Amino acid sequence: MPNNKPANSAFQHALQQSYDECANCRGRTLLYQLPSALKWIGKGRASKELYIWSKQIVHENAVESESLVAWINEWIAREPESSLDLQTLHDAVLLTQLTPFLPEHMDIETWGQLVTHLLGYMSLVDALHPKESPVAFAIAAAELPIVLHRYHRPISDSLAVDHAMKNMIVSLEESLGDDDLPHANMFPDFQETLASWTRMYFACQKAPDVPSCPEDIELLFQQCARNSLSLSRDDHEILCTHARSMPGWKRLRELAITLVGEPSDKRLLCTRQPKSASRVRSYSKYALPEMSFQSDWSECAVARSSWDLGTTGIYVIYSESMQIEIEGANGLIISSLGEPRVSLDGEAESSTLNRISDWSCTSWFNDHEAVYMEFESRFSNDVTVQRQLVMAKDEAVILTADAVISDSDHTLSYSCEVELSDRLQMFEAEEHNEGFVVGLEPEVLVLPMGLDEWRGADLKGSLRRSNKGFVHSISRQRGALYAPLLFRLSRDAGTEPYTWRQLSVAEGLSRTPDSIAVGYRAQFKESQWLIYRSLAPPASRSILGQNTTAEFIFGAVDDKGEFHQYVGVEGMISN
Repeated sequence: MPNNKPANSAFQHALQQSYDECANCRGRTLLYQLPSALKWIGKGRASKELYIWSKQIVHENAVESESLVAWINEWIAREPESSLDLQTLHDAVLLTQLTPFLPEHMDIETWGQLVTHLLGYMSLVDALHPKESPVAFAIAAAELPIVLHRYHRPISDSLAVDHAMKNMIVSLEESLGDDDLPHANMFPDFQETLASWTRMYFACQKAPDVPSCPEDIELLFQQCARNSLSLSRDDHEILCTHARSMPGWKRLRELAITLVGEPSDKRLLCTRQPKSASRVRSYSKYALPEMSFQSDWSECAVARSSWDLGTTGIYVIYSESMQIEIEGANGLIISSLGEPRVSLDGEAESSTLNRISDWSCTSWFNDHEAVYMEFESRFSNDVTVQRQLVMAKDEAVILTADAVISDSDHTLSYSCEVELSDRLQMFEAEEHNEGFVVGLEPEVLVLPMGLDEWRGADLKGSLRRSNKGFVHSISRQRGALYAPLLFRLSRDAGTEPYTWRQLSVAEGLSRTPDSIAVGYRAQFKESQWLIYRSLAPPASRSILGQNTTAEFIFGAVDDKGEFHQYVGVEGMISN
């Protein structure tokens, strides 16, 4: 149990005065002004009985006061070890917001014990670290004392408030890097920590006759509110967390942006949450922030074709492991592009290589036409894997590819499982190697560019349906291999004409082996796409009769045969 504040006469007098003035301070509380905030304060996280009582209190319905008081007395008396478990913390958050309403349901003795107990949470700060326990630190070390002191002025202690404000700054600063993004490890806790910061900021802004939040807190909170939009998918879930949003998340995000957002943030809010437009005036004259970004500190990368809902997105977090999501017009398509599985000589489980380094982002490119990112990791037996992701923004075309390169002349085999959203499944073509991702309607055509188009002629690998999605495999390539998948995101995918084939790559007068360089061409109706990848040190080579010294080329071929380059790494094609 938190260490309670000494029960001296001055403090008891302040408690009595606060108790008597609760009716007057109630109007500036979060739950009085925004009753819907109950959802993101306590639903599903605080104790069920307390949440039900809270709804009855806030909506001025009948409450069994004796049961409520008995429950609060039992809650105060719980073992110290339970003070920091998440449900108890969320009980404390909800009770703190309810304190101005509770004098109607209990006497001063019970109310005073509750407030004293809640103030005692600040004594637990030494047991918490803002990075290891971001939610618990924000609540116990900053939120509870700030909200209580702001709602109940007679008990306000300037030293305690200053300490809590410093803790709030620490909480905000620890969540942001030099590029104002949280580290990917904090993404699962981001919604709850934003909720805590929002409750604190609201209490500070609504308290009369006291200074508002310091400017540094306002600027940090502003960036966190902006991140609630930039780090969310079209379905409003935080990217790559594999968890459903907290109840009331969209209302919370709207409140945070309304409280502290700049005009460009409010325009973005109206774009990402169109129903919010009725609550804020038009900000259409303000520029939207950059929609695609990559952060070495955060270890995340985001590629979008537009801020508008129903467009294409790629979301990546990386380091010790890599998680990749791909989103299309109808929502999440790929929930996880799995880690590459590499083995030597195509043999049994024992030959599978281990990844021996973290993933790092080695290349990032973003312009009005395309986003390109490349990641690299080392595997055992001197093998390197380079993972490439390309989005052609206006064309609904995405390339994912793994280049597996051995420092020795090993024979390599490769596989990767792609997990689909629960609403989708993949069907294999009967005679060809492509796959069709289908929900209520067709959504994606998947072309395994490294395989032959006709299944019967292919000994290189396969694209096979699995329980979670599909598995892409390449078999027995000596020295190096390239495993590209080209995705066509369209409801017409599979019904419009399409084809693909591997191209010859020449160096001098000789055709280069696949372990040196590879090239591919795909066609969807009228659009044609060219992919070239060097797996050895770049050299002057030719593909489609054109020369290049590049390591990687991705682009389109028009109906006149002219090549338009979207991405070129370390060089370009010479027409």
